[in-house]
Amino acid sequence: MRNQKPTLSITLISWILAVTFSYADETTTRIPFRLHRDHFIVVVGSIGGLEDMNLVIDTGATRTVISKKVAKKLGLKGETRQVIAMGRKTKVREIVLPSVVLGTAQFEEVTAQVGRLSFVHGLRVDALIGLNLLKKTNLGIDYTTNTLTLGTVSHSRSSMAFYSGLPFVMVRLEVDGQPLSLMFDSGAGNDLILFRDRVKDRLSWTRTDENRTIQHLGGKTELKGVELSDVRMGESSWSKVEALMLEEKTAGYGTLDGILGTGALEFASIQVDFQNGLLSWSE
Repeated sequence: MRNQKPTLSITLISWILAVTFSYADETTTRIPFRLHRDHFIVVVGSIGGLEDMNLVIDTGATRTVISKKVAKKLGLKGETRQVIAMGRKTKVREIVLPSVVLGTAQFEEVTAQVGRLSFVHGLRVDALIGLNLLKKTNLGIDYTTNTLTLGTVSHSRSSMAFYSGLPFVMVRLEVDGQPLSLMFDSGAGNDLILFRDRVKDRLSWTRTDENRTIQHLGGKTELKGVELSDVRMGESSWSKVEALMLEEKTAGYGTLDGILGTGALEFASIQVDFQNGLLSWSE
C-alpha cells in the first residue's frame, strides 16, 4: 500500500498497517521452525484466536487448509467444493478464517479449506499455510538456522525469475539438457517428483530399488525411485540426483512436469520474493 493522506480514519490506517507489514523492514518477522521427519516445515502460530497451533508451511497448496477439529472449535461450516491433490479429486469445505498469526505477522479474513490433515504422521497438524496467504508477503527459508522469514528477504547470488500471477510457484529445471517446468513445493520436503506421462518421451533415467507410498490430502500415491544423471537450475548443477516417478496419469496440473520439494536439492537457504517474482537460493 502507498502512504495515504492524514485525513484517513484510525480504522483505515490500522487496516493499511496490517496488510503492509510484509514489505516494511521494521515489520519483517523471523520465526523458528522445526522439520518434522526431515520433511515438513512446522511453525507455531494462532488461528482465529486459538493459540499454539501447529502450522505446516506449504507452497504447493493453492489454499490454506485447516483441520476439521479447528473448524469445529471456531464454529466454521462453509460450503463444499472439489479440489485436486496429486492428480486426485477430493472434496473439502471452504470457509473464511477471522485471522492467522505467524510471529508478529497478522493476516485477516483468510480464505481457507477444511480437510483431513492426518496424513502427516506423528504430528498434530492444525493447518497447512498455503499460497493464498504466503503470497501476501515474501518468504525466506533458512535450513542452516531453521528460521522462517516473512517480509523483506535478502536474496542469494543464485536466482531466477518466476511469474507470481500463477496459483503456484513454477521453477525451470534442466534434466539432461531438457527443460522442465516444476512446482516449487515446501510440502514435498526433500523429494523431486516427476510425472511419467509428461516426461517419458523426453528423458531417460536409471531405475533404483526405492518404492515409496506417500500420503496427502487426496489419499495415497505410489512412487518409484529413479536416478537422474544431470540436473541444472539456473547456474547451479548436480549429478546423480535421486528422484521419484509418479507412474499414474496426472490431472489438474496443466503443463507441469513434476514437483520440486524445497529440500530436494539440499539448498542451505531459499528466498521467494512474490512482490518482484524472484526466487533465489544458496547451496
